[in-house]
Order: sequence, then structure tokens, then C-alpha cells
Amino acid sequence: MNSEARDVLAKSIEAYQTKEKKLVSSIQEGYIGKNTYEVTLENGETMISDQITKRKDHGNASVILAITHNHKFLVVVQSRPNTKETVAIEFPAGMADEKEVGEITAVRELMEETGYLPETISKLEEHYQDQGCSKAVITTYLAEGCKKVREPKLDADENLSYVLLTKRDIEELMFGRRTVPTRVRQFLEDVIYDFLKRHPQRFERERKKLELRIRQDSLIREIGMRDANSKIAYLSYKLERK
Repeated sequence: MNSEARDVLAKSIEAYQTKEKKLVSSIQEGYIGKNTYEVTLENGETMISDQITKRKDHGNASVILAITHNHKFLVVVQSRPNTKETVAIEFPAGMADEKEVGEITAVRELMEETGYLPETISKLEEHYQDQGCSKAVITTYLAEGCKKVREPKLDADENLSYVLLTKRDIEELMFGRRTVPTRVRQFLEDVIYDFLKRHPQRFERERKKLELRIRQDSLIREIGMRDANSKIAYLSYKLERK
């Protein structure tokens, strides 16, 4: 980054930082709440900011990429009435209980939704759920060596079931039937290559298979050959830089 761009960024960051934040109102209706703040920025500007809360708290949550001892992926099919499709294919996930550490949340939610217990669990990434109106942080974990130790124990308002998928099944969801939203596909791509990173001898073989499948897939019909080839080049680049 050149010095001019660095200076512009530094000044902008300083100007837009919060100097003072006053609570104006707070509403709690069941599971969801809203806090409204009057915010003063370092540059003297003021603004009104709404913050969504869950269970009167931040709403931090864990997402679990769970791989079984025989290399199957655990996903859940869950009712999501607020989405266009009203149902979603997801990884096991859930909110943290009060003062609960992320890894504990991940293992608990995985057990509750699938009954599987991992041998190891490690952090992959974290991001804000919706930084425009929430301070909730979503943390993704990789759970490996999962084995079923009991039946799922769902909350009363949860309507879901788990499914075991192969890596090829996941690829078909990503590139074939458009079942998974684009941003979820991107995450699945990252997941697969993280998995391949742990098995470097499979890099070249899996890349060639994936390239062929993308070329033959409806992706070409949907976005055109040129964009499909760009997609292949991008995936190849991701493989090489891992």
C-alpha cells in the first residue's frame, strides 16, 4: 500500500471512530431486542444507531464444519421461514449461552443437533453476523473425527434433521443444483481446500476432477463459458496458494 492511500485510510478511521455513545431506548420482545443509541463520532458528527440483541445479549454463535471419522460431512436441513426458500442446508450452528467459551458452544451445539462428538476441534475464522445492526460474532470451527455417541436433543422450537454427505455431495451442492446460496458456496469452497491442504497428495487429482466437473456443470450454461473458465482459474489459484 502506498503512503497516500495509507494516510487516507488512517484519517478516515480516526474520523469515524465512536467518541461517545448514549442509550436512548431499549425494547425487548421475546427472543429479539433493540437498543437505540445516539452516537457522537470523533469528527463531531452525530448519528442514531440501532443495535439488535438476542436473548438480551450480543448473540455470538458458533458454526461447526464437522467431518466424521470416515470422512463424511455433517450438515443439517432446517426450517428457515424468514428466507426466500423457507428451508436451508447448513452446517450445525447455534448461539453461545451466557459466558460460554466458543469451543464449548461448538461441541454442545454439534451434540444437540446431531449427537456426534468430535475428537478434535479447532478455530477456522470469525466474522460479524451483521455489523450494521449487531455486535454478534460468528466463529467457525473445524470438528474432526466425529463419532455418534447419542441421539440429537433439539430445543422445542427447532425443526431440523442432520444428513451425512460425502465430499462429492458437497461439490454437487456447490456447483450443480444451486441448492446452496452463493456466499455459502464460497465458504464450502474454502472448507474443501482446507481439507485438501491436510492431504496434499490429493491436490492435483482433486483439482483436475473439480475443473472437469465445473466445465460440464450447468455453471457454464448459467454464466457462460468465459466466466466459468474464470471461476476455474480462481479455484486453481486458491489451491496453489494454500
